[in-house]
Amino acid sequence: MFPFLVAACLSALSIDGIMSAPARVAYTATFQEWLYDRSGKLLLTQTGLHAQRVDGSAVRARNVERPDKTGFVTQRAILDLARAEEIALDPLTESITTTPLRRDNVEFYRTLATATDCTDDHSVVRNTMLGYDVVRDVQTIGRQTARIMRREIWRAPDLGCLPLKETLTIGRTEADASAATIREVLKIEEGEPDAALFELPAGYIERSPSARSDELRKRYPGASCSTCPKQANQELDDVYSRRQADRGK
Repeated sequence: MFPFLVAACLSALSIDGIMSAPARVAYTATFQEWLYDRSGKLLLTQTGLHAQRVDGSAVRARNVERPDKTGFVTQRAILDLARAEEIALDPLTESITTTPLRRDNVEFYRTLATATDCTDDHSVVRNTMLGYDVVRDVQTIGRQTARIMRREIWRAPDLGCLPLKETLTIGRTEADASAATIREVLKIEEGEPDAALFELPAGYIERSPSARSDELRKRYPGASCSTCPKQANQELDDVYSRRQADRGK
């Protein structure tokens, strides 16, 4: 699971799997994501990319529509191992949220970055995607209001277990489960990613997760941040404040 903390409220800018790629492999992966309702109707299609430098630092970007339907912006979540920071950049609110990493966090990510064992399933199922060998990793997440959440992930060992396709299904039983989210990598370019992906924009204001949500509501009255429940914001604020205070020590 991708462990960025500060990006949790950036319009569902989930960064699962990005730090699974080995530090020696630099790449840029372009992906598309489809979100469905319970009836199977397509609700939303999103595009984005995730990229990793040779040092293991990573960025995930997603194109999201403005709440007032006037266009799109690109939100980014950056993991900078050299500076030991997690950074969320939100153009909707011109916010930057910086969470320092502890030393053990940095070492954990660097160790994780060399992973090649992509699944605990001994009867592993294999396939090929985009010219890469992939193995299937199936995770039962648990129950949500008596519904079972199941994630099927196809990981590429040669890319450090990078997920090339993920399908999240939800249902009361496995038999009646339907796809809720499908995310698929469409293109992979090996080599150092564009340095601009890691650059911080001028003029952005440092804000906590809850302050960022408040600013979104201020700028876009009536807009909701469905991925930012108050409890989640409070938990993220607690981590943010603690890490800011001790600078990750």
